[in-house]
Amino acid sequence: MLTTNRSRLKQLQSAVSQGAKLLQHLLLDVVCDATCVVCRETLSTKQSGVCLECSQHFVSAPLPAELLKRVANEESGPLHTVCALYGLYPQAPFFEVLHAIKYHHTMDLAAEMGRRLGQFVRYSSRPVDGIIPIPLHPARRRERGYNQSECIANGIAEVLNAPVYCNVIRRARNNTTQTDLKHSDRKANVSGIFTLRSDASVPCGHMLVVDDVMTTGATILEAIRTMNCVSKDTIFSIGVLATTGKQ
Repeated sequence: MLTTNRSRLKQLQSAVSQGAKLLQHLLLDVVCDATCVVCRETLSTKQSGVCLECSQHFVSAPLPAELLKRVANEESGPLHTVCALYGLYPQAPFFEVLHAIKYHHTMDLAAEMGRRLGQFVRYSSRPVDGIIPIPLHPARRRERGYNQSECIANGIAEVLNAPVYCNVIRRARNNTTQTDLKHSDRKANVSGIFTLRSDASVPCGHMLVVDDVMTTGATILEAIRTMNCVSKDTIFSIGVLATTGKQ
């Protein structure tokens, strides 16, 4: 009886904790929908997440040709192009957008940024046949409640009219974040973190692999390398909201 009561108590505590997290996310949604995530000023009804004035301070990322030279390597196989909207540098205001998208449950903002990225990809790339978002590890997804890369991919899909494939690869290992690692350690940190799902195949055609941010490109290239191991009929491109450096 005592063991049963303890088990029920743990279940109740877990349910209360999950409910508190959901309420927190809902409150953040209301706040973030009403104010700019950068300057915290009230938004007009036509603005989504970021006011026009703050948007004008975002700097363009390096051009696709430059990014392609930076990240392409033999292990990942040939890439068609690499598209990024904004450049990151110390104190860049777009960091606030990335933080809101990743941690504050602003899925509508992620989709809006995805639509902007979709417009850029449309004019910078050959037609895209499908979109593959970088997956989160299941434990991290449960903790966060969503995958921001999927939200971005859904926004891109609205513009490109292309399907989103969320079940091609999975994250087999919950690796530490790349943020604080040296350039030389990043490749080792992501080695082998992705595997193909047993019930999935890599779609043929031109696939756009999507993530929120790219620094060295190690994570996205590891995902592409994993898919290239079983598919030689797929051409890959990379699409991210932001990357280090500026145009």
